Amino acid sequence: MHPGLRSPVLVALAVVDLALLPACGGSPPDGTGPEAVSIAIGEPAAPLVPGDTMDDAGLQVLDSLWTGLVEYAPDGRVRYTGVAESVESTDNSTWTIRLREGWTFHDGSAVTASSYVDAWNATAYGPNGMTGSYALADVAGYTDLQPPDGGGEPAATELSGLRVSTT
Repeated sequence: MHPGLRSPVLVALAVVDLALLPACGGSPPDGTGPEAVSIAIGEPAAPLVPGDTMDDAGLQVLDSLWTGLVEYAPDGRVRYTGVAESVESTDNSTWTIRLREGWTFHDGSAVTASSYVDAWNATAYGPNGMTGSYALADVAGYTDLQPPDGGGEPAATELSGLRVSTT
């Protein structure tokens, strides 16, 4: 198993899921007793791991638990209301994503560029069998993370096209 599979990004999701679901509720404004909150979705098809969740019910739960890098307006424009401060490219091939400071996981540890890189590496690493792996197929080094046709271990454990920078 790829070491990134146990990264804070992936481990935190299971803990947050179990901790937050029972917390839906409260008291109505008139103070007459507890109120219920309910939504109609199906059972997620798989464990709630971002790189391994592709079904509508699972994606709805993940969208409620996680803040993405960006959000999209109804007209398709990018809104920088998430973790990314900016996403830029001069050639539509190499992208620089700058993260906002102050985002943390449920345990208080910082969300960092390495958090994303670790999660994306774990998602792309073929032996992990994540259904969202294909989304990273255009990142340099993706094919090196897939097992050879005849079987065996992949040539690499990390995408060569990802780099964490402090600038």
